[in-house]
Amino acid sequence: MRGRFETEDILLFIFVCVFVAVSFGMGYVLYSKPSYPPDKTIKVLCASDPSELKLQTALDEAYREIHPDMHLEIIAFPWENIWQKLEFLMVANIPPDVAGMEQPKLPRFIHLGVVEPLDDWIKNDPDLDTNDLFIQCMNEGNWDGKQYALPTNFSPVCLWYNKTLFDREGVAYPNRDWTREDLVAAGKKLTKDFNGDGMADQYGFYTNNNHWNRYPAWIWMTGGEFMSEDWRTSTFDSPQVIEGIRWLASLSLEKGIMPKMSFLSNMSSTNLFLSGQLAMMAETRYFNRNYYLERNADKIKDFTFDVSELPHDIKRASCFVAGEVIMPSILPPERKKMAWDFMKFQASREGQAVFAAENGGLPARIETAREVVTRPGRKIENERAFMDAIEYARYFYWPFPADEAFSEARSYLYGVWYGRLDAADVCKKAAQDINSAVSFFYERNPDAHLPMPTKWVPFDKAAPAPAAGQDAPAQPDSSDTGADQPNP
Repeated sequence: MRGRFETEDILLFIFVCVFVAVSFGMGYVLYSKPSYPPDKTIKVLCASDPSELKLQTALDEAYREIHPDMHLEIIAFPWENIWQKLEFLMVANIPPDVAGMEQPKLPRFIHLGVVEPLDDWIKNDPDLDTNDLFIQCMNEGNWDGKQYALPTNFSPVCLWYNKTLFDREGVAYPNRDWTREDLVAAGKKLTKDFNGDGMADQYGFYTNNNHWNRYPAWIWMTGGEFMSEDWRTSTFDSPQVIEGIRWLASLSLEKGIMPKMSFLSNMSSTNLFLSGQLAMMAETRYFNRNYYLERNADKIKDFTFDVSELPHDIKRASCFVAGEVIMPSILPPERKKMAWDFMKFQASREGQAVFAAENGGLPARIETAREVVTRPGRKIENERAFMDAIEYARYFYWPFPADEAFSEARSYLYGVWYGRLDAADVCKKAAQDINSAVSFFYERNPDAHLPMPTKWVPFDKAAPAPAAGQDAPAQPDSSDTGADQPNP
C-alpha cells in the first residue's frame, strides 16, 4: 500500500513541477516584452501562420491610427496546439485580452466558464450597432441565448471554376440551379487524359472529403444529419449519411472526375487548380488569398476563374466558416474595457477595411462586404455568390465531449476514400463511438448542460432547392445588401 502512495506522490510531484515550469514559460512568453506600459498594451492571441500574423500587424497599425498610445502584443501559437495553449493560459490565470476563436472550439470554452458574455457590452455601447453585421455571423457566437463572440469575417463554401477550361471544352458555366448530377456530368466532360496513358491529366472536380468544413454540405443536401437536434444521439449511421459518403467516394473511385486520395498525397489541390489541371473545386473565399501571392502569378496568368454557389439536391446546403474574437471572463475590469474597445474596433468600418484588404474571407460588416464583391477590378467576377450562400450555410457542429470520436471517424473515413472500407461499417462505428462519448460525459456529469447554438439553420428549414422545371430565384441586384436582419 505504501508503495502505491509513494508512486502517486511521485506522479503528483512530477505533475506540479511540469505545471509550474509550463506556467513560468507561458508567463514569460506573455509578459516578457515590457517595451510598452501594461495599461497601453492589448495582448491578442492568434495562430502563427504568416497570413494571420500579417493580418494582426495590419490591425495593430489601423488601431493605432485611432489610438496612437496603444499597442497590440501578438501571442502566436501553431494551429496544431493553439487551443490547448489557450486553455492552459485560462487555467493558469494569465489569459490574453482578446483571442481569435475557431467555431467548434467555442462551446468547450463556454462550458469551462472562461468566456465573457458580450450582451451587456453591446447593449451599453452606442458606438457598436450589430445590425451593421450579418446576423448569420453574429449567430455563430450566440450560444444558449448569449452572445459570446463578435464576428470578424466569414465565408460559405462555394464552387470555384476555371472559365478557360469550360470554354475550351464547350461546357456551360456552373450556376445556382445546378444539381449534383449536373456537377458530375460537367465533371466527366472536363476530365481529360491528353496523352492516352490511362491516367487523367485534367480533372473535373475536387472537394476535400476529409475536411469537416467541406464534406458535410454534400450530406445535408440530401437531408442527412450527423447528430440529433438535442445532440444526444449520433445519426452518422443514417441512410442519408451513408449514401452521401458513398457518393463522395464514387467521385474518384468510380466516376473518375476527382483525383484519388493517393494521388493528392503527393500533389496540392491548390496547385492543380491554379495551374489549370482542375476545372472545379469546392472552397471558401479564403482561397482568394492565392490570387494575390506573387509566387502564383505565373500559374494563373493563362486562366480566368470565377465562382458559383454549390450545386444542390433536395435542398441547398453549404458549410460556413466565420472568424470570431472572444474576451476571457477572468480578466480584471480595466483590461476588459481595453479588450472590448479592440474587439468593437474589429467590427467597425475601419477595422473591417483591414479584413477587406486581406483578400480572405468577406468582412462581417454588411456594407463593407457589399463594397468588396462589387468593387471594380476584382479578380473574381461573381464573388456575390459568397453573400448569397450565407442564407443557408452552416457550420458542422458536434458536442465537444465527442471531439476524439469525431477525429477517429475522420481517420476511418480515409479507408472509404481509398476504397478499402465500406461506408456503412465506418458510419456505424462512428455513431457508436460518438454516442459512447456523449453518454459517458453525462454519466460523469449528470447535471451538466452542453452549450447549444441558439440561432442556426434548422435541420428542416434549410433553403429548398427549386422544384423541377422551376426557374431559380433571380440573383439580387448588387446594390442590395441582402441581409437587413434584426439585432440578435
